Amino acid sequence: MSSDNEVVIASFPFKNGEPGERYYKVAHCTAMENCDLTSKWPHEISYLNRVAYFKNAPTFYKQENARTCAQAIYDDIIDTGGIVEYGINEYFYDDPMLDMTKREADEKLLHYYKQRKN
Repeated sequence: MSSDNEVVIASFPFKNGEPGERYYKVAHCTAMENCDLTSKWPHEISYLNRVAYFKNAPTFYKQENARTCAQAIYDDIIDTGGIVEYGINEYFYDDPMLDMTKREADEKLLHYYKQRKN
């Protein structure tokens, strides 16, 4: 049985930052392909998924701190008998995260999936 999960360190550029300035979000995620612009989803849906997955996740301004957090999340899952199929992975996004709340992203995603069903 596949768990299709991983602990993710997502790196985003600051919206109005200097080139190369980034921050990091850490989360336990499933189906990370939903955030990929090369996935089967329209780009808008991939961007909304990034907000849904990472908006409320812990934020770090140093990569090493994000890695420490990711390892702690991974260890906690394993120590409690869980599975992390794909381990710890880092994703580097070229675009800033959309400026909206997780709730707003979730509502737009729900609307999209309801429309798609009909």
